[in-house]
Amino acid sequence: MIIFNKEKYEGIAAEDNAGIVGENLVSKVEFTVNDFVGKNTIAAIHLRFKDGSVNTVVPQTVKTVNNSTYIMWKIGKNDIFCHGWVEVQLELREEETTLQTDIVRLFAGESIPIEDKGFTNPNSETLALRDEAKKCWDKIAEQNKQIENNIKVIADSDITLKEEKANKVTLKADVTEESYPSVAYLENYYYDYDDVDDEIQNLKSSIDTKLNLKADKADTLAGYGITDAYDKTYLDKALRDKLNKMPFDTVPNENSPNYITSGTLYSSVNTLNQTIAKNKTATESAIAAKYDSSNIESGSGELSPALTIYEGSAGKFVYVKNGKVVTVSVNITSMLADKHYFQMSGLPYAAKNESKLSSWSVYSTANKLRNVKIDGSWIYISSPSDNFAEGEKMNFIITYIII
Repeated sequence: MIIFNKEKYEGIAAEDNAGIVGENLVSKVEFTVNDFVGKNTIAAIHLRFKDGSVNTVVPQTVKTVNNSTYIMWKIGKNDIFCHGWVEVQLELREEETTLQTDIVRLFAGESIPIEDKGFTNPNSETLALRDEAKKCWDKIAEQNKQIENNIKVIADSDITLKEEKANKVTLKADVTEESYPSVAYLENYYYDYDDVDDEIQNLKSSIDTKLNLKADKADTLAGYGITDAYDKTYLDKALRDKLNKMPFDTVPNENSPNYITSGTLYSSVNTLNQTIAKNKTATESAIAAKYDSSNIESGSGELSPALTIYEGSAGKFVYVKNGKVVTVSVNITSMLADKHYFQMSGLPYAAKNESKLSSWSVYSTANKLRNVKIDGSWIYISSPSDNFAEGEKMNFIITYIII
């Protein structure tokens, strides 16, 4: 029995041996941790061996005895990684309380062989090194095989044998993935130096001929051979004969220089001006009475607990105000668990006094009906039948008339 006073090591009441086979080795180890008692205690046993490998095992028994926690570890074949001294530390958890004991040393006289292929504990650093070594040897074997293949390809690719191979071709129709061009093939389908030089000379001659046909630089259209374009004389005459731009009369006047002096156009403009004058007053009144968009306002903000007893509640909102009417979208992000009522302040505008006589029934994220009222810029939220649940939230939209 290994005894701890909470985390402090007090002593050992048995042989300090551990293992599964061999002389003077025990099959189970018992621990007692005084002054640590819990209803749902979870225990783990951390082991570190002399080769640096580590393991964590779960004890078979964890129970309360008087004012202590009793732990029994029945040693399995996969628990012990290495012979010799092993460091042992207990870790106990009870809800949010954690206790780690002093490290004690036990002696493992014999362990399961490391080479056991059936052993798969992922915490064994020795086994991990073995697996990495095997992957390395496999990769080396793969590379050696590729080197042998490359040597064979090089041996079969002797440049001195190329022209003598049977798969050389002289015609395009005979080309395959395995064939390669012969000298005759290159002569038949590729230009030599003299051919390329001849083609360049022919191209140069053609370009020179076309350049000689281009128009020389001139000062007139006629110099470029253009005979069907408007000339300066014609355009000057056309501009002199054009109608000068002038504004319309406010009211058409006979013999006015603004050209609206008679005929259908005169009558139409006169009728239009009379109609505009008649409707001018009504139009101005309509414009004066139009809705001013500056009455619209929008924004967002945070809600705060109205009193210190409601701390822990939280919320935020966005709103749109139109004249004396405001619509608020409220998001209550934190409600007081195990409570049935709380108040929050911070609405963007205070409601008229009549609003506190109204209330809304809103479903929360717990699928429960909650009652919502406003008084001024405060929100009152209550539960008529039960308490708020842990993590419960609410979203709702209210519209009211402001002061």
